[in-house]
Amino acid sequence: MKLQDEASNLKDELVTLKDSRDNLENELNNTIVALNYYDSKVVELTIFATDNADKLAELTKEDDELDMTSPEDDVDVNKIIDGKIFEEIDSISKDDKELSEEELENILNTPSEEETEEVEEEPKEDEEESKDIEDAIHQTQEIITSDIINDDIKPPMVEEDNNEDLSRLMVEDDDEDDDEDTKILNLDIDVPEEKEESNEYEKIEVEEDKNPPVEEQPKEEVVETPAEVPTIPTVDNSEVLEELGFDLSLFSVDINSIPQIDKNKGNKIKDLLDVHFIDINNIYQNPNVLNMDYDKLSKILDTLEYSGCIPSTITYIFKYLDKIDVDRLVQLTHGDTDSVITILINTIDNPEIKDIGDELGLNKQEKDMLISKLTPDELLVMNSFTEITKTNYNTLKGLNINELNKCFTEHPKRFMLNPDRFEAILDKYDPQDLVRCINKNVAVIDKL
Repeated sequence: MKLQDEASNLKDELVTLKDSRDNLENELNNTIVALNYYDSKVVELTIFATDNADKLAELTKEDDELDMTSPEDDVDVNKIIDGKIFEEIDSISKDDKELSEEELENILNTPSEEETEEVEEEPKEDEEESKDIEDAIHQTQEIITSDIINDDIKPPMVEEDNNEDLSRLMVEDDDEDDDEDTKILNLDIDVPEEKEESNEYEKIEVEEDKNPPVEEQPKEEVVETPAEVPTIPTVDNSEVLEELGFDLSLFSVDINSIPQIDKNKGNKIKDLLDVHFIDINNIYQNPNVLNMDYDKLSKILDTLEYSGCIPSTITYIFKYLDKIDVDRLVQLTHGDTDSVITILINTIDNPEIKDIGDELGLNKQEKDMLISKLTPDELLVMNSFTEITKTNYNTLKGLNINELNKCFTEHPKRFMLNPDRFEAILDKYDPQDLVRCINKNVAVIDKL
């Protein structure tokens, strides 16, 4: 009986484990599908960002210029919400009643009594102050007007002690009418005694003569002498390159955009390339190789040959020779390899990115198929070393394959091989049989 119970329990555990395994397998499959989807989308975003870097930069600048402040940022929460609101909420919660959104919004938006009182008091204080100012101005104007009328509209006489104030008042600018009332309030106004009109005018003229206008003297113009700009030595590699035997018209880059080339060093680099059977005409696509350290270039070429590269393959990557990190190259190279570009991508900072789909004239559907068949890292390799991919593509194109683009987009990894390895694989088969098989089923390319 005991054994029967244990067998029954074991059976239940096995059923549970089987169900758990099935669930995990389903989750894994769903995760893999999602991962592949997001991988393809990340690649699309990467390519889009690369092709539209300028536009994205402009959008970023526009976003930085936008005022991202919100009116809500200036709201003082302490004024909007006080203890009474929370007391109301507590009293409501005690009755076990849930607040609706409208009720809660009304509570928050309803100002407290104290706040209402403060708001009401402020205008009253402002009104009282403004009223006092208006009364003072009105009274002052009445005093001045009454004095002038009583004196038969004669110019007012002031004591000698107040002459300075009077002259200052007379020369005041007429455009400052807005501040006139305030200035009148700040003056000490004395009621003048009656005196002869002629004497008053004489005093005013004398006071004006005491303060004659001061003529402004012309300022001396200061002529600033421009600061001396340090001269930057110009680079001219024309003569050196001609002495090294190069035709200046064949260079694909600006020869003066690179550091000055030393003739003796350039001759040594040429000899080193000859030793490794590398066509010296490759200098036309990357003249900066002539400025490389001799030992560094020698170590790079030795390591590339150790990885299985022949001189013709090095030609396709010659533009990157001066950008390779030799230490990383030595660390990542472990003997012969069929695709050297999968190693080089990890030894070069900021490689030149081109869209291989555009280079080969693929349509959108074909590009999407290509992206779905490669990981983001593999697509980066193909877009960084388009010359190798294009060479292998054109090799197969020379065989007149009917579904060439389908063959490439569905099986792109084969096109990342070193060109000499790619040709060697095709040469093993009869051309007619090879074409017939690939036209019948493009998947044959991966079986070769």
